[in-house]
Amino acid sequence: MSNAQNPPQKLDTDSNLDLAKLAKSYEPAPIEAFWGPEWEKRRIAEANLEDGKEDFCVQLPPPNVTGTLHMGHAFNQTIMDGLVRHARMSNKNTLWVPGTDHAGIATQIVVERQLDAQKISRHDLGRESFLKKVWEWKEESGSTITRQIRRLGASIDWSREYFTMDSKMSAAVVEVFVTLYEQGLIYRGKRLVNWDPVLGTAVSDLEVVSTEEQGSLWHIRYLLSDGSGQLIVATTRPETLLGDVAVMVHPDDERYRHLIGKTVDLPLCERSIPIIADSYVDMSFGTGVVRLLQPMILMTMQWVNVINYHSLMYLPSTPRLMSMPQNNIKALIALLHANKLWLTLNRPSYSIKFNPIH
Repeated sequence: MSNAQNPPQKLDTDSNLDLAKLAKSYEPAPIEAFWGPEWEKRRIAEANLEDGKEDFCVQLPPPNVTGTLHMGHAFNQTIMDGLVRHARMSNKNTLWVPGTDHAGIATQIVVERQLDAQKISRHDLGRESFLKKVWEWKEESGSTITRQIRRLGASIDWSREYFTMDSKMSAAVVEVFVTLYEQGLIYRGKRLVNWDPVLGTAVSDLEVVSTEEQGSLWHIRYLLSDGSGQLIVATTRPETLLGDVAVMVHPDDERYRHLIGKTVDLPLCERSIPIIADSYVDMSFGTGVVRLLQPMILMTMQWVNVINYHSLMYLPSTPRLMSMPQNNIKALIALLHANKLWLTLNRPSYSIKFNPIH
């Protein structure tokens, strides 16, 4: 059939389509604002678990409930959405499970700041009342990121949304850890952690900002317990000496080989610690004598706790050191001076890494 016999139809300018009102460029905002809620209303993303069909399930990596969407989230969720929609169109039982993570420390900081503005501390409220405040804040501000995910149009089954601190999730976490422990796959033990004395909790390495500062070597006398002499220890952290459990020398170091097995009196403390040998020691660094703290121990030795949860010295046997801030070097050096145990301070050109928390 030729075009002459069927000429193209003339555009009906009286129809509902008003071309004059069409945007000159694509404007996704009003389209997405309509279709996102419409898809959720039609429940197109809710999983139908039908026998005989292949299953396809993915979990949304739970973003922090305190956070907001960034480009990483948008990129990741766009890829996931494409995979989920393809599986759904392939007639599979398809489920995309959403959830949010608790961001416990960040949440606690925000709530405590709100309480500080009212001149109230969490200790004044007590544990249960404080937890109630945290949950109230979570309900109030925790939906920001999920609203943003909805705004992207992600085809998620929101009827299955979870929060990592929900009772069901918490019970599952306890069950897994107890099972792993009973199977001998994990264990509990004392380890060095980043401790926040203000929040009263351990902090992960990811949440600590390390800084490097100019290092100094402090030379301190450790008197031999039998009164026959002394060891000079060069240390970059004199404020931690109160937790020493031993001093260590190289077994081939002729300066100290005859002292191995003896003990020295720990400065300012009423206890003695052994002199042990280990090839780990660098004989050329400092005086060739290394202080040994509990976190460094690779053998069985008695643990000595000298700092409390508030970052204050806890030494019942040495009252003059009780409640001294653990980083108060000036006070410590003054005591070493008074006891004629402090020798010199050198400032070599190397860096020490510190982990300031508060």
